[in-house]
Amino acid sequence: MITDIFLDELSKVFNDQRYEKVISFFELYGPNSFAGHHPDDVSEFKVTLIDVAPYKKGILPPKEFSKWFSGVDTPPVLYHGKPNDDFVKSVRRSELEGMTYEGVVCKAQHKIGRPHKMFKIKSVAWLLELKDYCDGNEHLYNMLK
Repeated sequence: MITDIFLDELSKVFNDQRYEKVISFFELYGPNSFAGHHPDDVSEFKVTLIDVAPYKKGILPPKEFSKWFSGVDTPPVLYHGKPNDDFVKSVRRSELEGMTYEGVVCKAQHKIGRPHKMFKIKSVAWLLELKDYCDGNEHLYNMLK
């Protein structure tokens, strides 16, 4: 499934950038996927490229990822800048235009010699649904959030 969708475009980028070894990360989901549970038939699943890590280089910085994979199904960039209080509130309240129901993944441009930073901000609506889904199991809730 992934090779059918992505092989040609990814191979071109990897060859253009002269990457010999690469780890590509994908999100697999269906219309009813929630918190890692996928009850749908596999034929209904979609796949999106979410990150690429060239060998010994780590995960690509956001600007490079967006530039090189602009023709591939990737999540949209919804915000540029430091995640301030207004940004976090807009995600928590599900008010950030273009965000998913779940929330957002934030990626910081790394500086040479420093690790890449990534973190998630979940919407309150998704967290409330997760709480119901876990049915009182706090350990499960904390693992999945």
